Amino acid sequence: MPKVGQSAVVAALGPSVGAPSVIGGTVSGGSVVAIATNVDSAPPAPQAGALRPRPQTKNEPIGTQVIEGLLCDGTRNTITYPVGMFGNDREIVATGETWTSQELRIPVLTRRSDPRSGESVTKLTEINRTEPDPALFLPPPDYKIEDQPAPAPSKP
Repeated sequence: MPKVGQSAVVAALGPSVGAPSVIGGTVSGGSVVAIATNVDSAPPAPQAGALRPRPQTKNEPIGTQVIEGLLCDGTRNTITYPVGMFGNDREIVATGETWTSQELRIPVLTRRSDPRSGESVTKLTEINRTEPDPALFLPPPDYKIEDQPAPAPSKP
């Protein structure tokens, strides 16, 4: 038996498929801490020089339009995922439109379309730009402000 801290290598456990091919480890406190590798289940090593495919993106202005009474600037964003990026056998094209109010500087309408997740639309509605009723910011009529007594001094 190896001493504490020494490396140990033990032969393969058996010829059956899926059996560990090498067991190696370090002796720790009288026990062998083993690491098993299974050649049959190991993922393939990346090929030298192989690059992971990257999506192509394109941003373009699509004009202005009035939405919910606000003049908005539109931008279209298109992302094209190449074949094999997610195990896909065809390109995947996801698009998005964002219409932003020039005055409020917030998105008023967004549309997203992706064949993996479908379409979603978010729209700001019922935009009310009048001043709110000042009564909303007043305390209730039965609200009382009371002075609290000072805390008693602490004893050392």
